[in-house]
Amino acid sequence: MGLPHVQNSKAAREHFEPVVNSLFRVTFILPTSIKGEPLLTEHVISVTGFKDPGPEAVQQQYGTAIRSYASTEVNNTQVLDFTMSLNLNKNQQNYVLKKIKEWRKMVFNPLTAEYGLAADYMGQIVVERYNKKFQTIYERTIHNAWPSGELTGIDDYDITNHEPMQLSFQVTGDYYSEAEL
Repeated sequence: MGLPHVQNSKAAREHFEPVVNSLFRVTFILPTSIKGEPLLTEHVISVTGFKDPGPEAVQQQYGTAIRSYASTEVNNTQVLDFTMSLNLNKNQQNYVLKKIKEWRKMVFNPLTAEYGLAADYMGQIVVERYNKKFQTIYERTIHNAWPSGELTGIDDYDITNHEPMQLSFQVTGDYYSEAEL
């Protein structure tokens, strides 16, 4: 193999394209009682936390010898961290925050202490990664998804900060399916 030069790189010679991190779309498939998912799709800045689970190691010991094996337990739970931009519509409603709070209240309403039923609050989240021609190259669907944890960023007040506000929250899902296209 020669020196590292663009002519010695198969990726360069054959004009391979990089996978670009910013080319993605998140689609929220919310419970049927909540309308307006496309508006949420437009405001996703980032989603992180995907994991590709595998078995943990378990050990056996005989004297001072330790043997490791793959356990039979695999945790497929996905806990995703979302960051979204916030806007006001023509009626001066913070519609992104309103939709996320509406979904959260289906799980637990902090004002009434009422809990919801899983059949009523679980949805799906589809994340697609694109190439530069906006053709889907990878898709992951999180099943039985619901908002968990705290909302952050909405009650931060700073007279010196003139940046648009962002909302951060988590979504937990039981498992995922994926398609590499």
